Amino acid sequence: MQPFLSPALIIHIAAGFTALLTGLMAILAKKGQKVHRTSGKVYFWAMLMVAVTSAFMSLIKDLDFFLMLSMFAFYSTYSGYRAIRNKSRRANWLDWIMVTGAVVTCGFMITSGNTILIVFGVIFGLLSISDARDFLTKEPFTIKSKRWLVIHIARMMAAYIATTTAFVVVNLSQQLPDAFGILVWFAPTAIGTPLIFYWVNKYKQKPKEILIPVEINT
Repeated sequence: MQPFLSPALIIHIAAGFTALLTGLMAILAKKGQKVHRTSGKVYFWAMLMVAVTSAFMSLIKDLDFFLMLSMFAFYSTYSGYRAIRNKSRRANWLDWIMVTGAVVTCGFMITSGNTILIVFGVIFGLLSISDARDFLTKEPFTIKSKRWLVIHIARMMAAYIATTTAFVVVNLSQQLPDAFGILVWFAPTAIGTPLIFYWVNKYKQKPKEILIPVEINT
């Protein structure tokens, strides 16, 4: 399978740059408008390609570390995108498969002994448990509850933070002193997390500006 490694790497890099660009466009664009929706869709499919190529290359090169991080990034993207499509937070079979895969992956991350994987694994576990709890709630969530909005913003931003982290680490970690290595890994999270809280609070106060017609997939 080695002959396929170079094409997979090219696709991976192209998808990664696409995700970084369209993700930034979605963040900066007015929420609910065409630019936001279109860039968000392209971002979702770009992240899917990043996850698929990461999984493929990880299996060939035995890079479990990057495989688990790509799983975290894609799950965040999937759950954030799905929140727009399923505002009632009622799970279908694919949602449960994704949650199950997330729980298994975060278990490996937490027990890996690697500090970075442990931190991201704990976050991954909290996200997947939160989703499972929503899915098991007896009464469906309403649009007015804005639970879907919180999930959408937080998860898409978390995915973008993970993507940015991977980009920064790959391109800067070899050029900086070892003492700054851990900072490179967690700087995007330190910067992005306050922004998540800011945007969640901002758009929870202005739901009419970003409400999208309900689309519930079952």
